[in-house]
Amino acid sequence: MTIVSTGADRFVRPDEFSGQAALITGAAGKGIGRAIASRLVAGGAAVAVTDIHQKRVKRVATELQELFPGATIVGHVLDVADRAGVD
Repeated sequence: MTIVSTGADRFVRPDEFSGQAALITGAAGKGIGRAIASRLVAGGAAVAVTDIHQKRVKRVATELQELFPGATIVGHVLDVADRAGVD
């Protein structure tokens, strides 16, 4: 079994979230949303990172793809305060 370090002294089995999908809001900053996205991708989940900042969303999705080649990662601009945008 291979163990991957996420850089936060937490170790993840690469298949821990295999077959799972996650939508992470507020993922384009440097806080918990980004950390959760990284953790889930490291565990094999397909992840959609979302935030209201287009350039940041693209950067985070690109960085995660570089860290985890072959992972399913998409980035979308999403403002959860805009109900029409969420529906």
